[in-house]
Amino acid sequence: MSDDDPAYYNAWTSVMGPAQNQLLCAWHVIQNFKKNIRNKVHAKPQNEKEKILEKCVSLMGEQEEENFQRSAKLLLEELVEDPDTRELGDYLEKYYMKRANVWALCYRKHLGINTNMYLEALHKKIKYSYLNGKKVRRLDLAINVLMKITRDIVFERITKVAENVETTKMKISLSHVASETIDHCDIQFKTNSSWRVNSSTSGNYCKVTRSKTKCPVEYCPLSCT
Repeated sequence: MSDDDPAYYNAWTSVMGPAQNQLLCAWHVIQNFKKNIRNKVHAKPQNEKEKILEKCVSLMGEQEEENFQRSAKLLLEELVEDPDTRELGDYLEKYYMKRANVWALCYRKHLGINTNMYLEALHKKIKYSYLNGKKVRRLDLAINVLMKITRDIVFERITKVAENVETTKMKISLSHVASETIDHCDIQFKTNSSWRVNSSTSGNYCKVTRSKTKCPVEYCPLSCT
């Protein structure tokens, strides 16, 4: 993990060889967002620039890849369609959207360095979406903000349940539950790490292969039982 200066990564590869995963430090990415918003967006007032930064930071902290792709597309369309922000939109598309795997949190969930990723994302949301990047010294104002974000999170959850929206985590949990009901006669042992499982709804079958013996995510809430 480093900032966006290629000198660090080049120095690493020259000594240690190519890294399996190259990641950009979240703090440096946010600082770069601020710098380019300041340098490339001139006609917008300060509060509009802060809203753009909030959207960029929120995008970086998105946990699901599908939501990230959808939000990134909407953000780029919004920036490019506005003449005042088109330069920024072109910059983000060229230098960040084409390599989202090095800075977006949804692509580094299983790399063993983000066990507190959800907490960090919540902290960023509080700071930039509810506090506008400002420090709050008054306890009563801080409590008010925490009550607002708690309300919004609860309402968001209620809406998803009411609309029966299945998140990726819900789908995985349901798959785990469904797998426990599979008849043993439908499971054929192939090798020490592969099985053939007959479909319960059609004449097809699935080949299941174990890729790891231990989950790479510490304290995973979706661990298989």
